Amino acid sequence: ITLKKDHITLHFRITVQVTMEDIRPLSRQQQIFLQRLFALHVLTESQAQSLFDDVLQLQPQRNELGRDVRDTFKRINRSLIPAFRLEIKSVSLALSLPNHGGSGDSDDDNHGECDGGGDSGENRLVRPIIYHSIVNCDSDEVAKTASNPTFTKSPHEFAFFRLLLEKFIEEDIQSGSNGDTGEDRDTSFSSSNTSGKGCKSRMSRIDMINARNDLTGPHEGKVTIAQAESVLDLLEVQGWFVPAASPPSNSGEGAESMSSPSSSARKRRRNASSGSGSGSSSAVGGGSKYLQIGPRSYLEYPDFLIKVGLDDNKLPQFLVHG
Repeated sequence: ITLKKDHITLHFRITVQVTMEDIRPLSRQQQIFLQRLFALHVLTESQAQSLFDDVLQLQPQRNELGRDVRDTFKRINRSLIPAFRLEIKSVSLALSLPNHGGSGDSDDDNHGECDGGGDSGENRLVRPIIYHSIVNCDSDEVAKTASNPTFTKSPHEFAFFRLLLEKFIEEDIQSGSNGDTGEDRDTSFSSSNTSGKGCKSRMSRIDMINARNDLTGPHEGKVTIAQAESVLDLLEVQGWFVPAASPPSNSGEGAESMSSPSSSARKRRRNASSGSGSGSSSAVGGGSKYLQIGPRSYLEYPDFLIKVGLDDNKLPQFLVHG
């Protein structure tokens, strides 16, 4: 609590101790919903609704989830936050996605109205989509890293991830300061108002793998090609990076669909990480040719993105379920 009087700021800290007895246990339906969200990492609005419906079907005679998806998030957060310092949080992003063409994906979130593209293989900027994920409540980067199994195996791999975020932001800054000459301009990313749109740069998978050579200090030479490929696969499947539309000159190459891994091996890895049960699928896939910053990076590391140069006005809209 901050009180201001005569330009003097006084700070008072109020500490509230929460015991396990104070935490309301989750219902069986809420536990299943939370387990599935953990396994799938990121869900779009329609995927969350499908998961909600699937869990309700397990016990159709009673609803212990919530009135709807958002109410379910709120109810789970009331127990999840004090118990584990984790929370379900959402972000609204308009991502430039690969054209899905005839992929057969029926997810309305990935087939909404778009600007600068159609069904002819052109890149497109879809309408904003709301993504849901479980994030660490603590702003301390050390705590976030320690609680995330993706980054606890090797500090060098985490340094590699941070370096990639920096390169995305650098590219975004450079593309925004080059001037609008109209030549080779990527219309799928152009917008008269970039507020809340996030970082619009993307990188090829090859360039991202080669970025390991730019690691310095104790991380120099510590990430091999095989490690870089493995880390990228994991970061994409878990929603830290997501597929991006290919540049206009390469749009005919057809980057992979956001909802489909590019190989059976990656598909097996993804199925193993998400488990079995509900038919709901994650909002992200794996093995795409071009990548961009994904929803989990915005949700977990907004301060770091601003620190390395992202205009805070470009941060996407966050939704808190409290």
